[in-house]
Amino acid sequence: MEYLDQDEQMIQKAVISRKRLVPLLVLILPCFLLAILILFMEGGAFPKVFIWLCFLAALAMCVLDQILKEKFDILCVTTKRVFGKTGLLKINSMDSPLNKVNNVVVEENIFGKMLGYGTIRITTSSGEHVFHGVDHPVQLKGVIMSEIQHNKEYDMRKQAEAIADAMKK
Repeated sequence: MEYLDQDEQMIQKAVISRKRLVPLLVLILPCFLLAILILFMEGGAFPKVFIWLCFLAALAMCVLDQILKEKFDILCVTTKRVFGKTGLLKINSMDSPLNKVNNVVVEENIFGKMLGYGTIRITTSSGEHVFHGVDHPVQLKGVIMSEIQHNKEYDMRKQAEAIADAMKK
């Protein structure tokens, strides 16, 4: 991959879940039923067509937004860092070494808990980065925390080797 250094390996790439469309569809269903009810009520044809067009436009915008987020949002964990980006027109990106990650928080609403997706908030020394709709966020948090620990152990080993080499001289 073009965004990896030579001595860096991809550990996990987060998947932005399509399951986050389920709450949207659950919320749209009553609106759809209301639009059908209005369609069968007395009145002129123009308001009915206008209501249907508004409903379909809102539905299309919501679904398109979710699909674009799935396509363009990225979150990756490597042996050295965590990086990601969100957005299409306004892009927010992060690229943080593992030793600069302060905290990883997982948030799941009721649908997320049932369907296995949630929000991950990664706090680094440069700020907080939020990734919505991540598949299996608890597992991803575990991977990030595990890599942070491995990175610390690796740094300590290298430091111990450097001290041992210095003492030999």
